[in-house]
Amino acid sequence: MDLARQLLPGIRTTLLITVLVMPLAVIVAVVVAVVRLQSVPVLGRALAFYVDTIRSTPLLFQLFFVFYILPFVGILVGPWPAAVGMLVLHFGAYQSEIVRAGIRSVPQTNIEAATVLGMSRTLTYRRVIAPLAGRVILPPMGNSLLELLKATVVVSLVSLPDVMFIGNVVIGQTFKAPEVLGLITLFFIGVGYPANRLLRMVERKVQLP
Repeated sequence: MDLARQLLPGIRTTLLITVLVMPLAVIVAVVVAVVRLQSVPVLGRALAFYVDTIRSTPLLFQLFFVFYILPFVGILVGPWPAAVGMLVLHFGAYQSEIVRAGIRSVPQTNIEAATVLGMSRTLTYRRVIAPLAGRVILPPMGNSLLELLKATVVVSLVSLPDVMFIGNVVIGQTFKAPEVLGLITLFFIGVGYPANRLLRMVERKVQLP
């Protein structure tokens, strides 16, 4: 019980990072996907480069680069901005491809019908594209958000006191590695499993007939 209490600050940090990053990553994903689909030449190419660069490099390297390499060129980034910002950019890039594929899956006939009815582009997105694309987007997006919870362990690289960082400190103090790692495992299962079941329930409710 004492070990669990020692891990509580790290657990709170891990959950806080997850809660902060999730909505921000989704916003980035939607904005990037929609802008890229608008065929804006320069901005579209810049966003495509961002997505391809993120998808071509490991998250661990990206965080290392932002926190340890950028200071050499005079750009100092604190642990919290580095961790949250990089996780948002990383998962936002991956999720933007999910959103883009979902929007593209909407039949063109539905969009043409909305145009014939006199709907504006914004209204078409809200009333036609978003509901249909959402059913395609939801399963992979849910999986991506679950991956985010597990990926938060990398923030210990920048000395952010998440559950893994605190766990390593406790192991160094108590030499009870199996017990500490076991508690950390139970934490991730205790949060991840119910979240996974909830996502499956939502998927079943919104699935196409």
